[in-house]
Amino acid sequence: MKPHFRVVAILAFRNESYYARICIEHLIAEGIKCVVIDNESDDNTLDICREYYPEHVIAIDSVPYPGYYDWKTILRRKDKFRQSIDSDWFIHHDADEIMHSSRPGETLLEAIARVDEEGYNAIDFDEFVFVHENDVVDYVGQNYYEKMRYYYRFDPAAGRPRLVRAYKSSVRGEIAGTGGHAPRGPNIRIYPERMVLRHYICLGKAHAIKKYGYRKYSEGELRKGWHRNRMNVQHKRYSAPALRKLHQLGDDLRRLDYSNPYSEHFWRWGDFRWFMTRRKMRLSALGAKFLRRFGK
Repeated sequence: MKPHFRVVAILAFRNESYYARICIEHLIAEGIKCVVIDNESDDNTLDICREYYPEHVIAIDSVPYPGYYDWKTILRRKDKFRQSIDSDWFIHHDADEIMHSSRPGETLLEAIARVDEEGYNAIDFDEFVFVHENDVVDYVGQNYYEKMRYYYRFDPAAGRPRLVRAYKSSVRGEIAGTGGHAPRGPNIRIYPERMVLRHYICLGKAHAIKKYGYRKYSEGELRKGWHRNRMNVQHKRYSAPALRKLHQLGDDLRRLDYSNPYSEHFWRWGDFRWFMTRRKMRLSALGAKFLRRFGK
């Protein structure tokens, strides 16, 4: 690894006290520095972040909260930081995520340095969603990384690059237009080996309802089709997934099962109305693509 090789994860938090400490401390253990963009949290999220400033959290910024989830504005601020922070690589990272190498014993910093040395400038991630195993258990206030053991692989893109979330500083394409899934622009060379993204999407039933059941979204982003797989998390219909549909971790916390991927999150499994909505959205997207190609 090159001397002084540096990777910075850019985090956006709003009332993420359940996640902030474990998220930041995992990144520290992986050799990664952090930038925090706070979306006007009114809990103790910022107090937690300040404990790691300036050695590990190298900058703390703020984005106003307009009363709804304004994801594009946050992503634009992340793009701005990519232009101003001195780093060899950047990671677009969320509070409820844990990222690591797919190779045993290798830190994320070492993995990214290896990719850099091989001449690639972007990394795609495989997503594994960790969930509470029933409607009673609750992992709020616990070390969910060690204690949550049930998960499924989430792959709605059917193997195509979907979470290109780490990229070299020379990749200048903005991520705001893609919902954060990948930077736009030419000459992006994605490494053929994916890294791991563990998504702790909710820590219990009450937390799921609090996190998604009352969240308001930008109307403009909804018209673009963003956030659709977070909609309609309702108290009356919500329940933990059946264990038979999940994988379970063994003693090795990093040994994951890639089989039986899902294209929807568990609260959509078996929901016929959502199936029909998705079908309509896909047909509409195909129609728009056809018109762009042949309509002239």
